Amino acid sequence: MRACTSTHLFQETSPSHYTQNAFSAIFVIPANRDMLKQMYDFLGQGVYAMPRFLESTKYQNPTDYNNSPFQFGHHTSLGFWEYLKEDPERAKMFNSGMQSLATVGDATRSAWPYPFDEELGKEDIRESDVAIVDVGGGRGQALEAIKAAFPGLMGRMVLQDVHDVIDDAKARGLPSFIEPMAASFFERQPVKGKHTRASGIGVDFVTLLLLPHEKGGGWLTGGNLRVF
Repeated sequence: MRACTSTHLFQETSPSHYTQNAFSAIFVIPANRDMLKQMYDFLGQGVYAMPRFLESTKYQNPTDYNNSPFQFGHHTSLGFWEYLKEDPERAKMFNSGMQSLATVGDATRSAWPYPFDEELGKEDIRESDVAIVDVGGGRGQALEAIKAAFPGLMGRMVLQDVHDVIDDAKARGLPSFIEPMAASFFERQPVKGKHTRASGIGVDFVTLLLLPHEKGGGWLTGGNLRVF
């Protein structure tokens, strides 16, 4: 405990007596604990293996999705998403941990940092138009936070993630204003809106939260697209 107080994770009120503080209280929330487990126990294995991996490749920049520090650290030939699919418990923890982005944010800021109301207000958006697509949005935590902060936003909110994640989100229940859609950011964006152009996609906002760039390519080229 003294080691933890030296890094301000807990507070020592008197000799051998400790109490919670704003930092330790974050770990009371299960999603935040799951996120830390992902960072250190799971993704961390790839980070820890990076020096040995780079040495084995003569320090070449990794470009192969199936040959990276992740595979080296986990002693597997599977890619990240394929590895998750083979381990339901790990996938469940991953989906839970992704929710901590919204949870920690709400605990540490008083207002959403992006002016969705101002930006979307500049467009002629109707309720039938797609306003926001959350790519890789997990269980919809970011869309829920946006809607809560800006309840008057017009337009549809689309949640995109891989099939397993979308199925999990629907099973847990989604607000009626969120439209779930199974989609991959490695393929062309299926959502088209009133601003669609031949070279890109046609929605007003696309969110890319912690989007990993693993397989290359993708569909984020041209068109009327704003990414935040």
